[in-house]
Amino acid sequence: MSWSVNFKARTRADAERIVAADPELPEEIKPYIQSGLQALPPDKAVDVSGHGHLPSGGDYPETSATLQIVPIEFKAPPAG
Repeated sequence: MSWSVNFKARTRADAERIVAADPELPEEIKPYIQSGLQALPPDKAVDVSGHGHLPSGGDYPETSATLQIVPIEFKAPPAG
């Protein structure tokens, strides 16, 4: 079974709720994403993206995953 995830959220809590509620994201992957989110400050916007494959009987028998969970930094214009 192939899977992918790609979204931006205003806060870590919003991202955690998005992951928990996503019906297409395999339950086996959600703890890895949640773990990555826990490493971020709670008030930061976050960008979550990833893709991979889990064996699901009869298809490709290997597992792979790539995840990127990073805070979004906003720049303020120079004063003046």
